Amino acid sequence: MSYEFLEHTADVKFRATGGSLEELFESAAEALVASMVDPSTVRPEVEVEVEVEGDDLTELLFLWLDEVVFLVSARTMLFHKFEVEEVEHLDGAHRARCRGLGEEADLDRHSFETEVKAVSYHGMEVEETDGGWEASVILDV
Repeated sequence: MSYEFLEHTADVKFRATGGSLEELFESAAEALVASMVDPSTVRPEVEVEVEVEGDDLTELLFLWLDEVVFLVSARTMLFHKFEVEEVEHLDGAHRARCRGLGEEADLDRHSFETEVKAVSYHGMEVEETDGGWEASVILDV
């Protein structure tokens, strides 16, 4: 699992990779959180479960990352790591069952790098590669 931040004029862009779809979704969520705060400062004290369904893998990744942004902004949750249990194809749709481990934001311990307003669907790509899976994501900051 890995990710790298890429050059982008106004927003944050990253490429995430994984040997499986589950690893790809974990890497993408980790990159999202790392764009906001240092994940090593976040304690894995609370577990949050998320299930999303989408028409294709791109929409599924978008909905998963959008839910992470919602949890950060609406519930003031920060995440140390993610575990994606399963990404599956079901009768014309895709579903992902995921878990985030983290805690409520503590401004005394957590220093925010950027505020992510939203995940952009524009330019998002999910593709299978020789070594697994890769996704490109732009975050509106």
